[in-house]
Amino acid sequence: MIRWVIAVSVLFVAGCSGASDGPERAVVSGSVTYQGKPLESGDILFTPVAGNDSPAAGAVITDGQYVTTNKGGVPMGKFQVKITGFRLRPGSGQNGDMQEFIQYIPVKYNERTTLEVDISQDSPEKQYDFDLQ
Repeated sequence: MIRWVIAVSVLFVAGCSGASDGPERAVVSGSVTYQGKPLESGDILFTPVAGNDSPAAGAVITDGQYVTTNKGGVPMGKFQVKITGFRLRPGSGQNGDMQEFIQYIPVKYNERTTLEVDISQDSPEKQYDFDLQ
């Protein structure tokens, strides 16, 4: 009897192990410029719009470039795009003080963003470039 219970349990667990690890995703990459220059350091975040129950995804921006590879990239669907940029606060890091970084990209690109993308299977290209003014 115990062998039967173990055998059924093993089959049940093996059958469940093939389940999907979440929504289908795509690696998204691109460039980010601010006032015509590559954004040296920052973050890009893809947050789902209303009606999209996918998780958010993001990446670090370095020298104006980003690639979303964590967990396979950005899930399919419509997303708001929030971009932040960081630079050293003038005068910080002097006289043994800690360096302090500030976020300087206007709120219309992060806290109050109107930027949106639609990541879909139909779109062969998963590259989105952002030129912020």
